[in-house]
Amino acid sequence: MALYLGHSHTHKDLHMTMISGYKLMEGGFLQADILLTSSSKRGRPSQIPSFKPDAGSPALRAHAVAGLCQKILVVNDHFAIAFAGDVRSIQAVVRLIERLVDEHPVLTGKRFSNAVLADDTIDSEKIRIIALRRR
Repeated sequence: MALYLGHSHTHKDLHMTMISGYKLMEGGFLQADILLTSSSKRGRPSQIPSFKPDAGSPALRAHAVAGLCQKILVVNDHFAIAFAGDVRSIQAVVRLIERLVDEHPVLTGKRFSNAVLADDTIDSEKIRIIALRRR
């Protein structure tokens, strides 16, 4: 289980953006874009795969596209998580998930949220997480 980030920018200015989730009566869903953005304007911005800008196209003013990344992590058949926010903080959460699953393969929402809040290396103010669990 790993969160792959391919880019040439430093981690301190990278951000994952759009995630959403919805609970249905018998289940739910998570969705996310794949863009990794940066407030740094160094270097050329990465191309958005399905977007071919022309002269009149809107641009990202405060951020540039720094690359693409996976923002939904399927932990097991019963638990998935979507991330947005600061990349460094999200990477710390992914490492925590790996440790939790190594300790006990069944990761529950309660065990996950308690571990995130108790971990001093994770700045929960810089991230947004949507967890989806199946009963």
